Amino acid sequence: MPNRPNQHWTRVKDGPRMRPGIHVTGVTQEFYYPDDHPTMPRWFKGMETIIRERGLWPATGLRAKCKGFKCVPGYTNCCCRRLLFCQPDFMAQKSQLEEYITSRGHILTFIQNSIASLTLLKCTGVPSSTATAQHHGHLILKLWRQMFSRASMMSRYCRSNGKHKILSILFSLANTKSCRYANCSARFISAYMQGLSGADAAWANKQYHGHRTLPPDMAKAAKNRVRS
Repeated sequence: MPNRPNQHWTRVKDGPRMRPGIHVTGVTQEFYYPDDHPTMPRWFKGMETIIRERGLWPATGLRAKCKGFKCVPGYTNCCCRRLLFCQPDFMAQKSQLEEYITSRGHILTFIQNSIASLTLLKCTGVPSSTATAQHHGHLILKLWRQMFSRASMMSRYCRSNGKHKILSILFSLANTKSCRYANCSARFISAYMQGLSGADAAWANKQYHGHRTLPPDMAKAAKNRVRS
């Protein structure tokens, strides 16, 4: 964020305006001047003005940011950027990705240093089990294996602008395949929640693969199959 008022600033070029902040007291704080402001209508206020309105501006003043964005460890008011970053409403702000996913009724979980075993989704009320986690990992590995195989084949024939062609095809493949694998994984979770084991869930998944959940009659058929 700029330190001084700015007429055209947005976090991303031509992107949306920042939403209002919230004081510790619960009072909403607008980050832009009102439309009827005499000299700066709809301008972004800047970090200094935002901090002053919160009553946190020190008598000695503050620099906009520390050199190289390297703040002193343990300090929360060494610069304007760090001071605002440590405010409760800024710290509580979720990423755009997390807001979008949670708005669709899902829960987003970040797993560090884990790509192949990254779970596709984690639904509320689904007990974590080794079988479910292993199945997620298997589906992700299959997706990556197909993408790498396709990229290897295309790289032999794409001569002009090859990198762009490969990336465009891979992205289209990843979107289609990931949706299919996500639906398959959701059906396995549905089967586990209805009491089926891994082998029986796999059998039921092959018999029915038209939706994200396994119908109760299909689960019942799988259980009768086990008894017989």
